[in-house]
Amino acid sequence: MKTILTFVAVALTAVLVQASPTATADANSKADKKTKDPAVVKAKLEKRFGKVDADKDGFVTKDEFKVTKFAKKNEAKAEKRFARWDKDRDGKLSKEEWTNRPAGKGKGGKGKTPV
Repeated sequence: MKTILTFVAVALTAVLVQASPTATADANSKADKKTKDPAVVKAKLEKRFGKVDADKDGFVTKDEFKVTKFAKKNEAKAEKRFARWDKDRDGKLSKEEWTNRPAGKGKGGKGKTPV
């Protein structure tokens, strides 16, 4: 009898978790993070650009770039990355340079470039 009650409780819990709006939202959020759709990727890059561009002048300066998580973890790599992304060598990244940046190895070498 205890085995049947335990089985029913586990099954009911599984059904409730799958029906939960939070579980669905979490699943959608994870799927969005893994998307390769260029429009979604560009929108995410533009959103991140807006967060990093602290003074909202339309450019990310070296000083603004240095406060990102990536730059705080590895300043030397951040300097190289900034230089690689700064195509016109003006010392700041435009939104176009930010969104059209070259893909790096990222986590696991999957072509992601986090910042």
